[in-house]
Amino acid sequence: MRRIRFDTGLLDGRQWPTDGRDDLRRQWERWSHLARFLNKDEQAFLEVVIEQGGRTSRLAQATGQNPTRLRRRMRDIVRRLSGSELQAMLKQPDLFSQLETACVREHLVRKRPLVQIAAELNISVYELRKTLQAVRAKARRLHAY
Repeated sequence: MRRIRFDTGLLDGRQWPTDGRDDLRRQWERWSHLARFLNKDEQAFLEVVIEQGGRTSRLAQATGQNPTRLRRRMRDIVRRLSGSELQAMLKQPDLFSQLETACVREHLVRKRPLVQIAAELNISVYELRKTLQAVRAKARRLHAY
């Protein structure tokens, strides 16, 4: 069983203001920076797609996979990395505890099951759900400002 890291050193996303007018290159830089929150397989996939300039069709030809499936996978990764909980945590990391940070990274970004995360953190699934609920409430409050 692997250990869940409680580091907050990766939360340096405040350097990128999100004003919606970014060019494509800056968006790719942001995704590659946020890729460290993903597991190794998804991180490698994202880096390959970025190298291809976002063209999953080239990657599909090279690997013999379905391009639609690769596009869905990429869209899912981008959706998780742009989630309001992770963005709020990146903007104001000192408002989130180590447990909240680990919950967001492991469940909302890496899509790991609650039971596995609770076992590794040595807490109950109920407590983990309550923590995620608190994180979502904080993210909504921070997004309102």
